[in-house]
This record gives sequence, structure tokens and C-alpha cells, in this order.
Amino acid sequence: MLINRASRRALAGLPDRETKTAALWLQAHPGVGVLARERFRADADGARQGTPEALQGAERLHLLQYLADALDQVLNTHRHTLSAVNTALRGAHTLP
Repeated sequence: MLINRASRRALAGLPDRETKTAALWLQAHPGVGVLARERFRADADGARQGTPEALQGAERLHLLQYLADALDQVLNTHRHTLSAVNTALRGAHTLP
């Protein structure tokens, strides 16, 4: 799905996620200067082939998902330490 971020309107729904499809659509619609896209490799390759001068970046939804995934990994890695700190802090609050 290609969306104009300024107007928040759909421009096109491509029939597949192939590099060539995206590249051809972008070549047929010059003037795209900035692309916010998923990290799907075909999207990146299609954008580079279709409009190499455009700036590319990840869309906000996926940036937040990547951040949540990274935070989840960190917390899971250190869960025993965090649990020990939590237990120690609870014990410190109950002492006179």
C-alpha cells in the first residue's frame, strides 16, 4: 500500500511485494522524495531501483515495534538481576 503522508490518502495498492513491482510504480510516478517503509528487503530494493534519489526510512509503527522487541530482549536477558533488585528494594522499604 502506498500512501501520501501529507494528505493521508492511499495512492495505490500494489498487487505483490516484489522489487520489480515497486520499482516500476515509482518510476511511473516521479517526484517521490521521501519513503517511509517496512524493512522488507524487496521494499528497500524496489525503492532504490525506482527512485534512487529519495530518502528512505522505517515507518514509525515498525520503529516502535523494533524498540519494543529490543527492550523485551534486554529485560529477558537481565530478568534474574532485575528480580533480585526488585526483591532487595521491597525488603529495604520494610525495614525500620
